[in-house]
Amino acid sequence: MDGEPASVGPVATLESMVRGPSEILRSIRKQFVADVSLSTSPMSFPSMPWGWGTMSGFTDVREVGDGSRNSMVVGALNVLKTRFPEPPGKVFEREEGPELFGEEVPDHPMIELLDRPNKHMLGEELYQYLVASAHISGDAYWIKNRSASGRVVELWPMLPNLTEPLPTKGFIANVHGQGVIQVEDDPFIGNYRYTIGGTESYFLPSDIVHFRPLGLDPEDHRHGLSPIRSVLREIVGDEAAGQFQTALLKNMGFPGLVFSPKVLPEGVEYPGETASEEIKSKANEEFGGHKRGGTLVLRGPFNVDVVGLSPEALDLRTAHFHGEERVASVLGVPAVLAGFGAGIESSSGKSETVELIRDFTSGKLVPLWRICGARITESLLIPDFEGDRKRRFSFDTRSVKALQENRKDAVESATASYQGGIATRGEARSGLGLEVTEADDIFLMGATMVTVPRDEDMEPAPLPPKPSSNGEAQLSEEELADLAS
Repeated sequence: MDGEPASVGPVATLESMVRGPSEILRSIRKQFVADVSLSTSPMSFPSMPWGWGTMSGFTDVREVGDGSRNSMVVGALNVLKTRFPEPPGKVFEREEGPELFGEEVPDHPMIELLDRPNKHMLGEELYQYLVASAHISGDAYWIKNRSASGRVVELWPMLPNLTEPLPTKGFIANVHGQGVIQVEDDPFIGNYRYTIGGTESYFLPSDIVHFRPLGLDPEDHRHGLSPIRSVLREIVGDEAAGQFQTALLKNMGFPGLVFSPKVLPEGVEYPGETASEEIKSKANEEFGGHKRGGTLVLRGPFNVDVVGLSPEALDLRTAHFHGEERVASVLGVPAVLAGFGAGIESSSGKSETVELIRDFTSGKLVPLWRICGARITESLLIPDFEGDRKRRFSFDTRSVKALQENRKDAVESATASYQGGIATRGEARSGLGLEVTEADDIFLMGATMVTVPRDEDMEPAPLPPKPSSNGEAQLSEEELADLAS
C-alpha cells in the first residue's frame, strides 16, 4: 500500500487493518522484542537532491544503510544526544513575544508524563531518541498510549523507518474504542501506517506526535529532511578508508614477502607449483599471526624481498578528515566537540572551544529546542491537556550553562538601557523574560536631569552669584532689592 489507503467498509475488514487502543502498546513492544535495527532497514534512494547521487557520479550506498552505525556519525550524534536534554521542559502561561517564558505552571501533568513517559524509559532517553532520529531519518515519532477514558498515560518512540504518514480518503477508523466513525478526508496526512513483522497498523494523527525539526524533505513534504542522507557517499568513503587501514595493519593488504628463485645454472629447474605452495605455506606458518618476526630458513637459492609502504603512504588522516568535516557540517556540530581530528588540528585552544560551545548552543540547539517545544505544544499539550492556546510548552534555556555568558551580556545591555533612560524598568525586565508589573512602568532619571516636552523650549538655569573680593557671594542690585522688600 504505497499510495492512499483503500476505503474500508465491513467491520471485519476494518479490524484487520486498524488497531484499537489496547493494541497500541503491544505493537510498540513488538518492535523492541524483534530488535529491528535502523541500519538494516530498506531505504529508498532518491537521486539528484542528495550528495551521493548528484551529477558528480552515483555511488552505491546500500552497504552503509542509513549511516547511523558509522563512527563519525555516532561521534557527532553523541554531542547532540548529551546536550539536547540539558534544559528542563516546562509549561508556561503564554505571553506576547516568542522569547518570553511567562509564568511557569507548577506540577503540570504533562511534565510528569514527559519526565517518565513509560515504565521502561526516562524523559531524557525520549529526548535523545528525538534528536538522533531526526538527524538520521529526518523524522521522529512519539505514539500516545491512552487509558480507557482516552487520557494519555504513556509515550513511546516509534521507529521512523517503519512509520509512513499517508493521506486519508474515505478511511474509517476505530478511535480509542469509541466505535466506528468516519474520519475527515485529508490529502496531506490523515493517518500513519506502522509496519512490524509484515503486520500493518494504522493510527490517527491525534495519536502521533510527529517531529520534523530540520525542515521538510524536498521530495516528500510529509517527511522531514534527513541531513545524513546528503553525506552517505562520504560515509562510504570513510568506511572504505577504515577497511583499507585495517587490512594494512592485519596483513598489510598486499604480499608481505616475495620469494623469487635466483638465477639457476643451466640444467637446474625452478621449483614447480607444488614446491611454491609449500614455501608459501611455510612462510605463512612461521611469519603469520602471533608468530610475526620469527625466523624462517629455506633450502635453495631464493631472493626474499620485503614489500612495504612509507609512513606517509600509510597515513589516511586526510581521507578521514574529509568525511569528518562534511558530517560535522551537515549535522551542525563543531568538529572539535565531536572529537574529530579535523577539528582538533585546527583548534587554537580552550578559549576557542568555549566560544564554539556557545555558538553551537545558541545557533544549533536553541532553534531545535524552540521548534520541538512548539511541536509538543501543538500535538500534545493543547489537544490532550489544555484544550486552548493559553499555555505553551518550552525548554527553559535560562538554566543552560553555555548560555550564561549570553545571559550576562543581555543583563548588562538591559541595565544600561534602563539606567540611561532609554527603556522603562518594565521593558528591561521583559527583555530578560522576567515578570513585569504596573509598578515597573517607570523611567530612571538622575536628580540633575530635567524632562522637557518635545515642542517646548527649556529655560536656561539661573547662574550662580558672583563671588566678591573676599570670597563671599556677591548679590546683584535686583537681588538686594528683593531682600529689602
